[in-house]
Order: sequence, then C-alpha cells, then structure tokens
Amino acid sequence: MFANALDLVHVIQAGINQLENPYLHSSVVFGFDEAFLVKVHGVIDRFDLAPINEYLRFAQGEARTFTDMYDGFVDSVLDGVVSGWAVNLSRPEQSVRLEVRVGSEVIASGSTGEHRPDVASAGYPSAYTGFSIALPPDAPDGFHVAVAGSAERLHNAGVWRRGWHCV
Repeated sequence: MFANALDLVHVIQAGINQLENPYLHSSVVFGFDEAFLVKVHGVIDRFDLAPINEYLRFAQGEARTFTDMYDGFVDSVLDGVVSGWAVNLSRPEQSVRLEVRVGSEVIASGSTGEHRPDVASAGYPSAYTGFSIALPPDAPDGFHVAVAGSAERLHNAGVWRRGWHCV
C-alpha cells in the first residue's frame, strides 16, 4: 500500500518537474503565483489519487505505539546490594523493572521507586528513580543490570564483581 502511494507521488512529482521552473514564480512574501499553482493542480488532476488516499486512511487509522526509552546508571555494589537509578523516559511515572543477570540467567530482580532528588535535579522527569537490589548470598561474580525482559543495560552496568566494576 505504501509502495503504491509512493510510486504515484514520484510520478506526479516528475510531471510537476516538467513545468517551468517554479522558482521564477515564487515570492518570499506572496508564494507561488496563482497561474503556476493552476498548472500544478492540472498535473495532479490527471492522476487517480486513490492509492495515496488509501494509504492516508490506513496510516491515520493505525494505533500509535510508543517505544519505551530508558536511561539509568549503576552507582555501586556494596554489602551484597546493587544500587543506582533508572527511568523510563517515555513513561516516567511508571517504575522500571530491573534484572541482575549473569549471562542470560536472572539472579535477582527489583524495581525503581526510591527517592533520588539528584536525578530529578539533573533534569530527569522523576525523582523516584532509585533502586536497591539485594544479591543472593551465592551470587557469582560477573553480573550486570538490565531492564527486565530486554537486552538494554544501564550505564555503568557492565560486568561487576563484588565491590568493583570491570570495563
């Protein structure tokens, strides 16, 4: 459907390009003169615009889906707790589910919701972006923090070993 509409737009544009140079008829103040616009409409009127109108109806009827965009940072891993902040920039009022993983195995999980006024002061849309996730006592070294159900890792969330970060 889109390809048909786009093909028609290209054909119409080619027809308009065959007209006299439109810049000869333009004015910063008044725009194109009426005679030139009549010629442009004459080119357009030679075509059945059904493919374009069909695509426009389709596109306007489609439900818009928003992609969640995240930002966040792992501040520390101390005394068996991973802490930092994360925010869903598309929906800042919602908490962000996080997973601590070793490879693809989830070893701990948690959510944001702790008060982090420093994050809001930095210009982020929420102050309740903090998290603290307790690690299991037998947690292996080499874990990272990611948005739950996603491959998206938080900044500074590369491989951690207890108490220090490996780049």
